[in-house]
Amino acid sequence: MYFRPFPLMSLMTVIGLAILIGLGLWQLDRMDQKTAATARYEALAQRDAVSLDMGLCQIRSSAAGRTMIMPDAPSVSEIRLFGRAPDGRLGWRLFKTTPKPDCLGNVIGEALLIETGFETMSGEQLEPTRHITLEWLPESSAFDAPNSPETVEFHHVDLDAMATALGVDTLVSDYWLVAAGEGLPQYLSATPPSRHFGYALTWFGLAVALAGIFIAYHVSKNRLGFTRR
Repeated sequence: MYFRPFPLMSLMTVIGLAILIGLGLWQLDRMDQKTAATARYEALAQRDAVSLDMGLCQIRSSAAGRTMIMPDAPSVSEIRLFGRAPDGRLGWRLFKTTPKPDCLGNVIGEALLIETGFETMSGEQLEPTRHITLEWLPESSAFDAPNSPETVEFHHVDLDAMATALGVDTLVSDYWLVAAGEGLPQYLSATPPSRHFGYALTWFGLAVALAGIFIAYHVSKNRLGFTRR
């Protein structure tokens, strides 16, 4: 066997393989994380509902998925966030604020966003939210429609504008309280563990393809062979 590699091509191939394999391992790690987070969410969602103070003070940020009871007196001021009802209908998710419990004194923000109901595009008010759960705030997308703070209608989360519309100085920026619906929340269901596994296979497949191209090219240039020269 003989092998006389092209130096620059070999260097670029090694770098490319390292990146592709690293991306594949990262997706496998994300798959494990998502699997654990899904199992934890489902286990918490099956437990009996607790008060908001118990959910946030005793369980804290690990309460994502724990069903909590709507507090008695959310704020009067309300904003509308475009979204879907549990049955899939488009409309406005209705949000108010509730004071941040004293136990969360180290968390930045004066009040928590809390989902209180839903209004369809035809103006039908669905049954008020009774049970809520903690979720991480979603990230905005470049494809989101612009917000209209003057009409308190929002298409993506803008905490500063929402706080102004709701009459509070600041909102907790890490998470919010949303209606406890059926199934997994979007941050878990949008990219399930199986999809991360598929991404990992894609990256590993590209690494194999890159290695194959490297070998085939050197064979074609008579720089790699499996017989004595």
